[in-house]
Amino acid sequence: MSEVEDLLLELERLDRRDRGPFPYEGCRRAKAQDREGVFENLIPDLDLYFSDIAGYRSSGKRILRWSEEKLDEARQRLARTFFDRHPIYVSLQSLRREDAPDLFERMHETERARVVLLRLIEALQSTKAHR
Repeated sequence: MSEVEDLLLELERLDRRDRGPFPYEGCRRAKAQDREGVFENLIPDLDLYFSDIAGYRSSGKRILRWSEEKLDEARQRLARTFFDRHPIYVSLQSLRREDAPDLFERMHETERARVVLLRLIEALQSTKAHR
């Protein structure tokens, strides 16, 4: 199997796994630890980020038909992690599974999808460049 096929299969697997509810409980736990009040918009910021990644992830094989411009746009958006986009939440990087299992798992799976999508886009762009 080619790298592109492997990455598409991984995206399908990740898409099937992402069927649980939004991690409200973990967000509440994280917000309870926030003594400075900087996590006020944590839920909407995470929701938008998760939705953004899920939208790309759920594109599946349609990504193969994307134009070079659309691939570039997606690559630029996917290049930035949640913490790059929202550095105010950097303290969440030390979040442990025991602290907020639902949030930890969702962030881990979303990051995995982001990396796989970036690898897929890079592989597609590399293939198109060699044509």
